Amino acid sequence: MRLRTYILTMMAAVLIPTVSVQVYFARQAQLALYDRVKVESVRLTVLVAADLRSAIEGARQFLSAVASIDAVADGDAEACTAVLGRIVRENPRYATIGMSNESGVTVCSSRPAAVGHDVSYHAHFQRAVGGDALAIGSYVLSRGTGLPILHVSMPLRDEHGRFLGVVTAGLNLRWVGERLSLLPLPLGSSVLLNDRDGTVLVRFPAGAVVEGGPIPVTLRRAIESRNYGLRDQVDPAGVRRFFVTQPVGGPEYGLHVSVGVEAGAV
Repeated sequence: MRLRTYILTMMAAVLIPTVSVQVYFARQAQLALYDRVKVESVRLTVLVAADLRSAIEGARQFLSAVASIDAVADGDAEACTAVLGRIVRENPRYATIGMSNESGVTVCSSRPAAVGHDVSYHAHFQRAVGGDALAIGSYVLSRGTGLPILHVSMPLRDEHGRFLGVVTAGLNLRWVGERLSLLPLPLGSSVLLNDRDGTVLVRFPAGAVVEGGPIPVTLRRAIESRNYGLRDQVDPAGVRRFFVTQPVGGPEYGLHVSVGVEAGAV
């Protein structure tokens, strides 16, 4: 009996340290993976956010150029509509371009059928009226083109600062999604762009979360609490990912992008 106890004691003395060492190294490996994924997730999110900011800044410059075109500045509705129609055909990143007067009535548009429509109730128009900077709207499914768009607007003012109207471009979200899909992201990565209302603007790959639908509750809570750090969770498609969320531009844009990286992809 004493011999058996002795043998068991000796075996425990040998095995317990071995198991402890294995647990320790497994834990260290897990922490190393976490750190590696965190660094990569943050890097990728910064990359995607920078690309989106570039697209928004491009829209700002584009609208400034459009507003300076003689046919637009002179308020010649027929000539303006013809010019804007040609510009849209040559620039697939924009689904629509239009100009509205100070009352919000469309006076010129790349879509002639839109002339005369009242857009004063649209968020992008109301935000443009209240400031001098670029105004970002929310997700819209264009009835005229059938494309999902994000309105980007800029106020028009005379030399005395008097408000004259708004020039607006409908950023083609299909184009945005195609642009993001070309970024050098690891296999299995996911990208989600949402507006200030918590609506999905762009999502790839396609899954349980659909464009035009609400963002997941976990993401909404993270944005509301500004918890932009690394989150380890299972996405709606059932895949375990590490997510990082970051604002796109300033708070006035109301845009957030989230990048998810599969744990085994790094």
